[in-house]
Amino acid sequence: GAEGVGPVAIQSLVRFAQDRDMVKAAKQLAKSILIQGDDGATVAKKNAFSFSSGAGTSSEGPLFGLKVVFTGAIEGYTRVQAHNMAKAMGAIATPPSVTKSTNLVVQGDGGGNKVRKAQEMGVKVVSAEDWLQQVNDFNLLPD
Repeated sequence: GAEGVGPVAIQSLVRFAQDRDMVKAAKQLAKSILIQGDDGATVAKKNAFSFSSGAGTSSEGPLFGLKVVFTGAIEGYTRVQAHNMAKAMGAIATPPSVTKSTNLVVQGDGGGNKVRKAQEMGVKVVSAEDWLQQVNDFNLLPD
Protein backbone atom coordinates (compact mmCIF):
# COMPACT_ATOMS: atom_id res chain seq x y z
CA GLY A 1 0.00 0.00 0.00
CA ALA A 2 0.86 3.66 0.02
CA GLU A 3 3.03 4.90 2.86
CA GLY A 4 0.88 6.24 5.70
CA VAL A 5 -2.40 5.03 4.14
CA GLY A 6 -4.01 2.01 5.76
CA PRO A 7 -6.18 -0.71 4.21
CA VAL A 8 -9.47 0.87 5.37
CA ALA A 9 -8.63 4.18 3.67
CA ILE A 10 -7.54 2.38 0.52
CA GLN A 11 -10.77 0.35 0.40
CA SER A 12 -12.76 3.55 0.82
CA LEU A 13 -10.85 5.24 -2.01
CA VAL A 14 -11.43 2.24 -4.29
CA ARG A 15 -15.20 2.30 -3.58
CA PHE A 16 -15.25 6.04 -4.26
CA ALA A 17 -13.35 5.62 -7.54
CA GLN A 18 -15.86 2.98 -8.67
CA ASP A 19 -18.85 5.31 -8.15
CA ARG A 20 -19.10 7.26 -11.44
CA ASP A 21 -21.47 9.88 -10.00
CA MET A 22 -19.13 10.65 -7.10
CA VAL A 23 -16.05 10.82 -9.34
CA LYS A 24 -17.85 13.21 -11.69
CA ALA A 25 -19.00 15.35 -8.76
CA ALA A 26 -15.48 15.41 -7.32
CA LYS A 27 -14.02 16.49 -10.66
CA GLN A 28 -16.57 19.28 -10.95
CA LEU A 29 -15.99 20.35 -7.36
CA ALA A 30 -12.24 20.47 -7.97
CA LYS A 31 -12.90 22.98 -10.75
CA SER A 32 -14.89 25.16 -8.37
CA ILE A 33 -12.81 25.51 -5.22
CA LEU A 34 -10.66 28.41 -4.15
CA ILE A 35 -7.06 27.96 -5.23
CA GLN A 36 -4.32 30.27 -4.01
CA GLY A 37 -0.83 30.62 -5.41
CA ASP A 38 2.30 30.74 -3.28
CA ASP A 39 1.96 34.53 -3.11
CA GLY A 40 -1.57 34.24 -1.65
CA ALA A 41 -3.27 35.55 -4.79
CA THR A 42 -6.47 33.80 -5.82
CA VAL A 43 -5.92 31.72 -8.94
CA ALA A 44 -9.46 30.29 -9.35
CA LYS A 45 -12.73 30.61 -7.50
CA LYS A 46 -16.40 29.85 -8.15
CA ASN A 47 -19.34 30.07 -5.77
CA ALA A 48 -22.87 29.33 -6.98
CA PHE A 49 -24.78 29.43 -3.68
CA SER A 50 -24.83 32.22 -1.17
CA PHE A 51 -26.79 30.91 1.80
CA SER A 52 -25.87 32.67 4.99
CA SER A 53 -24.89 30.34 7.79
CA GLY A 54 -22.41 30.47 10.58
CA ALA A 55 -21.34 27.00 9.45
CA GLY A 56 -18.79 27.99 6.82
CA THR A 57 -17.55 30.43 4.25
CA SER A 58 -18.04 30.64 0.51
CA SER A 59 -14.43 29.67 -0.08
CA GLU A 60 -15.11 26.29 1.52
CA GLY A 61 -17.91 25.34 -0.91
CA PRO A 62 -21.33 26.84 -1.53
CA LEU A 63 -23.09 24.55 0.95
CA PHE A 64 -20.16 24.03 3.30
CA GLY A 65 -21.35 22.83 6.68
CA LEU A 66 -25.07 23.06 5.86
CA LYS A 67 -27.80 20.49 6.42
CA VAL A 68 -30.03 20.22 3.36
CA VAL A 69 -33.42 18.45 3.38
CA PHE A 70 -35.20 17.37 0.19
CA THR A 71 -38.96 17.01 -0.11
CA GLY A 72 -41.00 15.87 -3.09
CA ALA A 73 -39.69 14.68 -6.44
CA ILE A 74 -36.93 16.44 -8.35
CA GLU A 75 -37.63 15.69 -12.01
CA GLY A 76 -34.90 13.67 -13.67
CA TYR A 77 -33.02 12.85 -10.45
CA THR A 78 -33.24 10.25 -7.73
CA ARG A 79 -33.10 11.27 -4.10
CA VAL A 80 -29.65 9.68 -3.84
CA GLN A 81 -28.40 11.79 -6.76
CA ALA A 82 -29.80 14.95 -5.13
CA HIS A 83 -28.11 14.08 -1.84
CA ASN A 84 -24.81 13.42 -3.64
CA MET A 85 -25.03 16.79 -5.42
CA ALA A 86 -25.59 18.57 -2.10
CA LYS A 87 -22.65 16.78 -0.52
CA ALA A 88 -20.44 17.55 -3.54
CA MET A 89 -21.17 21.22 -2.85
CA GLY A 90 -20.13 20.90 0.79
CA ALA A 91 -23.32 19.93 2.64
CA ILE A 92 -22.49 17.91 5.74
CA ALA A 93 -25.80 16.09 5.87
CA THR A 94 -28.99 15.44 3.95
CA PRO A 95 -31.31 14.28 6.74
CA PRO A 96 -34.82 12.93 6.05
CA SER A 97 -36.66 15.50 8.17
CA VAL A 98 -36.63 19.19 9.06
CA THR A 99 -35.21 20.04 12.48
CA LYS A 100 -33.92 23.17 14.20
CA SER A 101 -30.47 22.42 12.74
CA THR A 102 -31.73 22.32 9.10
CA ASN A 103 -30.32 25.14 6.95
CA LEU A 104 -32.12 24.60 3.64
CA VAL A 105 -35.14 22.72 2.27
CA VAL A 106 -35.37 21.92 -1.45
CA GLN A 107 -39.02 21.61 -2.51
CA GLY A 108 -39.75 19.24 -5.38
CA ASP A 109 -43.10 18.17 -6.83
CA GLY A 110 -45.42 16.90 -4.12
CA GLY A 111 -43.42 18.31 -1.20
CA GLY A 112 -45.65 19.66 1.53
CA ASN A 113 -45.29 18.87 5.23
CA LYS A 114 -41.55 19.48 5.32
CA VAL A 115 -42.04 22.85 3.60
CA ARG A 116 -44.69 23.90 6.13
CA LYS A 117 -42.46 22.85 9.01
CA ALA A 118 -39.46 24.69 7.49
CA GLN A 119 -41.51 27.87 7.06
CA GLU A 120 -42.73 27.65 10.66
CA MET A 121 -39.12 27.29 11.81
CA GLY A 122 -37.79 30.07 9.57
CA VAL A 123 -35.68 27.69 7.42
CA LYS A 124 -34.91 28.80 3.85
CA VAL A 125 -36.94 26.93 1.19
CA VAL A 126 -36.00 26.84 -2.51
CA SER A 127 -37.81 25.23 -5.44
CA ALA A 128 -36.37 22.21 -7.20
CA GLU A 129 -36.01 24.37 -10.33
CA ASP A 130 -33.94 26.96 -8.45
CA TRP A 131 -31.90 24.16 -6.84
CA LEU A 132 -31.12 22.58 -10.22
CA GLN A 133 -30.15 25.97 -11.66
CA GLN A 134 -27.68 26.50 -8.81
CA VAL A 135 -26.33 22.96 -9.23
CA ASN A 136 -25.92 23.68 -12.95
CA ASP A 137 -24.11 26.93 -12.14
CA PHE A 138 -21.77 24.89 -9.95
CA ASN A 139 -21.06 22.64 -12.98
CA LEU A 140 -22.42 19.41 -11.47
CA LEU A 141 -24.97 18.74 -14.21
CA PRO A 142 -24.01 17.19 -17.55
CA ASP A 143 -23.75 19.61 -20.48
